[in-house]
Amino acid sequence: MGFPSPAKDYEEKSLSLDEMCISRPAATFFMHSRHGAPRTGVLAGALLVIDRSVKPIHGSIVVVEFAGDLVICRYVVSPRRRFDNLELPGQTIPIPDDDDVDGLQCWGVVTWVINNMREGEMDDCPAM
Repeated sequence: MGFPSPAKDYEEKSLSLDEMCISRPAATFFMHSRHGAPRTGVLAGALLVIDRSVKPIHGSIVVVEFAGDLVICRYVVSPRRRFDNLELPGQTIPIPDDDDVDGLQCWGVVTWVINNMREGEMDDCPAM
């Protein structure tokens, strides 16, 4: 006779990247990064999941439309509002108080990053 298996009632749900990464399909876009920003977890060629319906908060990784190009930046609020360009370290893009700047727009917030770890640029240096 024996005892019934305790795992009989456990059924694992299949993994769906769509369900995990996309909460608002109509506002979600995908983009490959041109340059890496390893300190943020974005390697060159990474697949970025961008949600245009999410409002950025301090520290968010965002895609900014600047001078007709899409650029990966960090949104910074304090001490002054700005976008720190992650593709060109050291370059900042100030955000004026009136939010009316020709050619400058926060296009969306990066919600997920998918890196190819076989071709990644990461090394074993813990001081990245």
